[in-house]
Amino acid sequence: MTIEPLLAGVDVGTTSIKAAVYEPAGRAVAVAAVPTPVRLTPPGRTEHDAQALWDAAVAVLRDALGRVDSPDRVVSVAVASMAEAGVPLDESGTPTAPVIAWFDRRSDAQARRLADTLGADRLRAVTGVPPQPIYGICKLAWLAEHDQDAFTRTRAWLNVADYVAYRLCGHQATDLSLATRTGALDLRARRWSAEVLDATGIPATLFAPLVSSGTALGRVTRSAARATGLPEHTVVGAGGHDHVCGALAAGVTDPGRALDSMGTAESLLVPLTAPLPTDATTPRFSQGVHVAADRWYAAAGVHAGGASLEWALRMLDGDRAELLAEAGAVPPGAHGVVFAPHLALPGVVDGAPGALVGLTPDTDRGTVTRAVLEGLAVAAGDVLARLTAHAAPSRQTLRVIGGGTRTPLLLAIKAAVTGQTLHRPALTEAAALGAALLGGVAAGVFPDTAAAAATVEHGGDHVVPDPAMLAAYGGPVSRIRALHDALGGR
Repeated sequence: MTIEPLLAGVDVGTTSIKAAVYEPAGRAVAVAAVPTPVRLTPPGRTEHDAQALWDAAVAVLRDALGRVDSPDRVVSVAVASMAEAGVPLDESGTPTAPVIAWFDRRSDAQARRLADTLGADRLRAVTGVPPQPIYGICKLAWLAEHDQDAFTRTRAWLNVADYVAYRLCGHQATDLSLATRTGALDLRARRWSAEVLDATGIPATLFAPLVSSGTALGRVTRSAARATGLPEHTVVGAGGHDHVCGALAAGVTDPGRALDSMGTAESLLVPLTAPLPTDATTPRFSQGVHVAADRWYAAAGVHAGGASLEWALRMLDGDRAELLAEAGAVPPGAHGVVFAPHLALPGVVDGAPGALVGLTPDTDRGTVTRAVLEGLAVAAGDVLARLTAHAAPSRQTLRVIGGGTRTPLLLAIKAAVTGQTLHRPALTEAAALGAALLGGVAAGVFPDTAAAAATVEHGGDHVVPDPAMLAAYGGPVSRIRALHDALGGR
C-alpha cells in the first residue's frame, strides 16, 4: 500500500505565526500557532527581530510535527508571509538591521521622492503598485539614508517568507508574488525594474534571484531538521504572499471568482490572465503576480480590517462572545452610530483618520460593536465594487477566508450590504494551506499549481443575504458611506 505524503505550510502573519501539516486534499493533520514577535520603538515605529521570527517559525513547526504520527511522511514545506516586511542580510546571512514592519511608515519621504522622480502613474504602470512607504524598495532607501553602516554591510534583501525558507534550506530566492510587494518588480516583464532601481539608487544585486511560486529551492538542512523536526528529505518550495497563497487554497485562481481575505488587514482580490493597463484615471488598486502559474491579480483592501474589530473589543473590555451577541440584538444602522475603519495601521491609508460618530448617552457597547461591524462590511463592499467594476466587470463568486470568517454576524452584515452570497470554504489556515500546496508542487506531489488547487476539497457553507436585513440597510449604508467620503477613506 502506498503511504500518502504530507505537506507542511508556514504562515508568518501580522499577528500570529502558524504551521500546519496537511494531506494533499487539504485536510489538516496538525496545526500550531504563536503570536508574531513584535516590538514598538519610538517615535511610533514597529519592528521585528529576524531571529525571533525564525525562532517562532521553528517553534510552531516543531509543535505541529510533534502531533503527527509519522513526520517522515512530510515531503515538502513552503512559507507564506506578510508581504512588505523584509530582512537585510550581510554576506554571511546575518541580519544587518531590524525587520521594519510592513505597515511602518518611517519611509514616507523615500516614497514621495520615488513618486517625484519616476512619477506615480509611471510607477504603477511598471510595478503595478502605487507609491507608498510600505514597499521594500522604500524601506531599503530609508535604510541607506538612516543606517548607512547597516546598509553598507547588506548584501541581500529577503522578504520574510524568503528568509524563513533560506533558514530552512540555505538557498536565497524571492518568489514573484512577494517580489511584487517590494515595489521594484517590472510586473509585465517579471524581472527587477531597472527604472525603479535607478530612481532609488538601490543596486539590483541586493535582490535575490526571482523564481515562480512552487519552485524547489532545496532540501531541509541538517541543522534546520534538528531544530524543526522536519525530515532532511523534505523539499523546501518557494511560497508567497499570504493573501495570494490563501487565494490558491480557496481556488481563486481564474477570472470569475473573487477573494475576501479577512485577516488583521483585509485584502480583496480578483485573478487576471494578464496585467491591466493603468493611467491617471484608473481606480486606486494594486496588481501583482499570482502564486498560480500564468496568473496575475488585482487587489485592494481595508488595511485595518480585523485590526479594527480587535481594537473595539479591547476598548470595550468585554467577553468577545457576549459583545458580539449584544451587537446581534442591535438593529441595522446601530441607532445612528457610524464607524470608519481607518484607526489602525495609519501608514497605508493615506492619512484618512478613523472615526466613531453619532454617540449619545444611551449608546451601549453592543451598539458600538455593531457599528464597527457595519463600517467594516461597507468599506469592504465598496472596495470590492470598485475593484470588480474595473478589473472584473462580470459578476464574481465571492469566497471568504481568514480569521474574520469566524464572526458570523460580520458575514451576515457583509452579505446584506453587498447583496452578495458569500462562499466560506472549510479550510484550516488558508494561507498556510496555500503554502503547503506550493511545497507539494515543488516536491512533485502535484504537476503544477492548477492541479494542486483542483485537489483541495473545499466544502464549507454559504452566507446568503437575509431579505429583511438587506431591506433595512439602505439608509444606514448611505450614512456610513457619507462618513467614509468625508474622511477621505473611499
